[in-house]
Amino acid sequence: MMKMQKLLLLSGVGLMCFGAQAGVDASENTEIPNNFESGITINILERDLSIRHVQPPSFGRQTLTGEAQTVQSSRDLVVRIKDKRLSGDSWSLSYSFQPSEVADEHQEHLVFKIGAGTLSQVITEEDAESFIVEPSENYEASPIRRNHIGETTSNLLTLHAGNEEETIYEYRVPKEDITMDIPAGIKAGEYHGAQVLSLTNAPS
Repeated sequence: MMKMQKLLLLSGVGLMCFGAQAGVDASENTEIPNNFESGITINILERDLSIRHVQPPSFGRQTLTGEAQTVQSSRDLVVRIKDKRLSGDSWSLSYSFQPSEVADEHQEHLVFKIGAGTLSQVITEEDAESFIVEPSENYEASPIRRNHIGETTSNLLTLHAGNEEETIYEYRVPKEDITMDIPAGIKAGEYHGAQVLSLTNAPS
């Protein structure tokens, strides 16, 4: 039995704003003691453009047949992005695949593939969600094909023009379009790789 796992690595950065209370100036009628205290306010703000949720593909356990075979993910790839910039600027989502350790003779032929997905706007009303599919001319979705010969990064999705209002987007690739090619003769075992998604502000 062989277990194919893909791990998601994400990092978020918060914006911290520091503000102090109004200062106190010394004058003829004001005495400031040596141990004067004043309050400090820390305001933590959400980023204007951020990845809010990711559901990575999963291949689970697969049984080797001894022949070359292709297995399918058990779930869709889903990425949700929140855009609060209110500018209508574009953004890009890049994809980096860090392969697992595989015998040299199989590195080229153990191939991970993600097809091009669909971008939608997420509309939430009274705890119910609906979706508005973005016109295809508004974005460019690129398929990914990666073997295990080294780490590579490429563009997964580019939105050409955003909205001038707060918007949540969902990018979804159906599980049927996410596959792993397994070469004949590969050894059974547990294989770990990593996929890294990076969101970039790209003004038009």
